[in-house]
Amino acid sequence: MKNKYLYLTIGIIIILVISIAAYIDLSNTVNPASKPVVTPTPSAVSTPAPTLSATSTPAATAASTATTTPTSSPTSTVSSNIPLTFTASGLDNSANSTVIMTSEGNVSYSNMPFTLDVASGTFVSFVFQSNVSTVVPNCLFTLSSAPSTNSITVTASTTINATYGRAIIDYSGTFVQLPAASQINRIADSWAAHNTILVMCGAGSKIVATTPVDTTITLFNIILPPMATMSDPFDTSGNPNIEQLLADNPNIVFMSWSASSTPAYQTMVNAGLCVVRMYFANFPDMLNTVQQTGWILGPSALTKANAYISYFNGVYNNITAVTSQIPNSQKPTILHIVGNNNPLVVDGNNTLIDTWINICGGVNAAEPVSGNGVTVTLEQVLAWNPQVILIGSATATSTQSTILSNPQWSQVSAVVNGKVIVNPMGVFDWSRYSVEEALNIQWVAKTLYPSQFSNIDMAAQTKYFYQTFYGYTLSDDQVNAILNNTTPPST
Repeated sequence: MKNKYLYLTIGIIIILVISIAAYIDLSNTVNPASKPVVTPTPSAVSTPAPTLSATSTPAATAASTATTTPTSSPTSTVSSNIPLTFTASGLDNSANSTVIMTSEGNVSYSNMPFTLDVASGTFVSFVFQSNVSTVVPNCLFTLSSAPSTNSITVTASTTINATYGRAIIDYSGTFVQLPAASQINRIADSWAAHNTILVMCGAGSKIVATTPVDTTITLFNIILPPMATMSDPFDTSGNPNIEQLLADNPNIVFMSWSASSTPAYQTMVNAGLCVVRMYFANFPDMLNTVQQTGWILGPSALTKANAYISYFNGVYNNITAVTSQIPNSQKPTILHIVGNNNPLVVDGNNTLIDTWINICGGVNAAEPVSGNGVTVTLEQVLAWNPQVILIGSATATSTQSTILSNPQWSQVSAVVNGKVIVNPMGVFDWSRYSVEEALNIQWVAKTLYPSQFSNIDMAAQTKYFYQTFYGYTLSDDQVNAILNNTTPPST
């Protein structure tokens, strides 16, 4: 009987368990979408797929959803930078140093105008350089007007400008404030040779006052007709007739520096004129003078000046490549006579003439004396006994005749050997301080060493030079007149 009740109890328990299990299974199948779906992956750990909202676009992989910005997310606000611009008026591309120093970095002309993009509220300090150097020695831009403050807190787009003028430290060491190049349209020049630099730089038409030397040079008058009747308020020493000069109303005056020129300079400065003193006794200083003159006259003139310098350097290198190999013992002694109908006025050491004599393979017989236009005695000349005599100026042929007809000169080596020669004469005396030195050194080198310089065609070089640097086409007759120092025809 006990076993009967035991079996009945077990059966009831089994029925209850089955019923409960069935109920649970039924409840799980009522809403199958509510159960998370597990997507199997090849990895050992399964990664649940993201739950997608009704407006989401399903992504192929979890990685692609990492760069997707949900449309329901708020848009972030990014603050834009504000431009702060620096400009500098009055500069040109000859400027070659820092123009502005800022707390954000230094700025040169090549970066101008320069813009900083900074966040609103940024504090920026800056300083415009008071002097900006240039590619031309001793020429600079000077700060003439600048902002009243050297700092700014940036809250809005801003442009900060400074204005620069121009200046030169001239040969005397004087700081000279210059007019703007565009304002230089009336030039006075008391240095006769320097007038050729003005013409070469394209400023011949701006010359309004010159020297009595230039007005009487035939070829100068031919290539620049106004020269023949131009005002000449300077004497041969460069001293001005100040009333006449002021009437010429120049924007700038060029003059040659010398220890004795200070009174003339002071007279012009006291009259309110802008005066630039220049000088050279060697070729490096000559090329500096050419380049400085070009810079003063403006970018176009500077381009022409640099073209001349390039030509001169090529000529110089071709000549010295030969003459530097000639032993000193084989170099002839040369006496250079200034001319002007006086055979005893010569050029000594510390002169441009001494420079080209040595470059062209000669030795200056007048080395014992110093300076240009030094008066010596016949006894000194006889003691020097030069092997070659070269004579400058427009009256060179007359001086040559004086020497050859004077018995006292008859024993001088140059006279005995037929080596008394006149320098060519073009727009200026080739032997003296003008841009035609580029032709002179070729002529002298070929005169002294014709076989070594047989490749130099002086007629061709002269035509090329005049066409390139003066813009004038020479005729054959004019070339012959230049090379032989005779009066050139008008065509």
